[in-house]
Amino acid sequence: MYERQEKEISFKSMLFSVVYHWKSVLLVGLVLAILLGGYKAVKTQNISNSEEKEEAYQEYLLALSDYEQSLDRVQSDIQTLEQRIRDQEEFLSNSILMTLDSYHVGVVRARFHVASSMPEQIDGDKTVHNPTEELLAAYQMLLGGDSAMESYARELGVQSRYLKEIITVSGTASQGLDITVWHKDTDSADRILKVILSHMNETTQQITESIGEHTIAEIGTTAGTGVDLSMAKRQDENKNYLYSMQDELALKKEKLKTIKAPAEIVESGKIDVKAIAKSGIKGGILGVLLMAVIYCCSYVFGDKVYSGEEVQVRTGVKVLGVFAVAPASKDPIIRWLRKKERRARFDAEENMKLFVQCVKNADRNGRSILVTGDVGSRMLENTASKMQEVLGQDYRVQWGSLLADPETADRLLACDFVVLVEKSGKSRYSSVKHQVELAHNVGKTVIGTLVAE
Repeated sequence: MYERQEKEISFKSMLFSVVYHWKSVLLVGLVLAILLGGYKAVKTQNISNSEEKEEAYQEYLLALSDYEQSLDRVQSDIQTLEQRIRDQEEFLSNSILMTLDSYHVGVVRARFHVASSMPEQIDGDKTVHNPTEELLAAYQMLLGGDSAMESYARELGVQSRYLKEIITVSGTASQGLDITVWHKDTDSADRILKVILSHMNETTQQITESIGEHTIAEIGTTAGTGVDLSMAKRQDENKNYLYSMQDELALKKEKLKTIKAPAEIVESGKIDVKAIAKSGIKGGILGVLLMAVIYCCSYVFGDKVYSGEEVQVRTGVKVLGVFAVAPASKDPIIRWLRKKERRARFDAEENMKLFVQCVKNADRNGRSILVTGDVGSRMLENTASKMQEVLGQDYRVQWGSLLADPETADRLLACDFVVLVEKSGKSRYSSVKHQVELAHNVGKTVIGTLVAE
């Protein structure tokens, strides 16, 4: 079966592993800065041939013209869309129609009978002229037209465009003239209807003077609430129109970001220092980031021991102590970094006493100790002799490499427990795990590891 393996790492340790190599990081950054800056300098050298220069200049002018036209067009579109969006938002916030509940809307309708005093003109079986239809058309125009809506709006204190959405004036010769008003309730609709009807006498007189004598009589008025799905559709259309304009505006703004001005032509005898410096800075940043990524990958995927903390995190083996095997670096930056990371100092004798006490506390019954690890024989021998010196004659300390010396396997069988010695930058995590497995296979306990940094 597939076994999923996970690796836990310390972000702080990974960051320090990168900063410790600051010299190589800066060196690569400097090299790439020089290379990209030099490439840009060569690339922007002046054009010596006059014909090529003129051709390049004409191409630049053409590209500049296209850039300015594209920029003006997109900016104009953005301004137009922004104004339309503001207008639509104002409409949605003030519109009477948008406040109505299409499933519970108040409706008031007044119906009138219109009859002409003039006879119909008939040619055979076909009606050539029906004066009633002409009268109905006149009433629809005068009661439902723009001028009438402006008049109603002044009396009601609203804008005429909001009234046009809730008032309809329609009629046919067979059914008569209908004036319909929609609102949130019948009382509000009836108030608007009364304003319209207050203009009826004036409208009748005007039509009589322009068309001819006729009669108009109110058949009746109905009021109630109902469902109007067509109203819901109009409300959705108004909202969707706003959303579509907002989406289009976002696309236009993204397009505006992609419009770039053409590069200017450098005049003869001049160097584009700004462009060269910009390329050099980009190269330096690229080099630093490249090396940082390389060292991060080396830390994450590498198998070499980095620190005592990482040994315990990655292998699960308890760290009995950490000690330095060399004096502090002469590099002040490295010394400062080691101090910030709290690395072990060079004081092996004092640290060994502390490590031995950890060994005594770890297993008080055992007296035979095997010191082994993925390090050189000299370090194993030195560590074992120092442990023997501090522990005294009550303990027997042996040493040897389980990975390189076959005879150490016999010492492993004879010992009571095992202490590992690993070195930062040399030992491998896989070797630590392998040594632990070898000890466990013969029933021996690995009480911990000492890590040399």
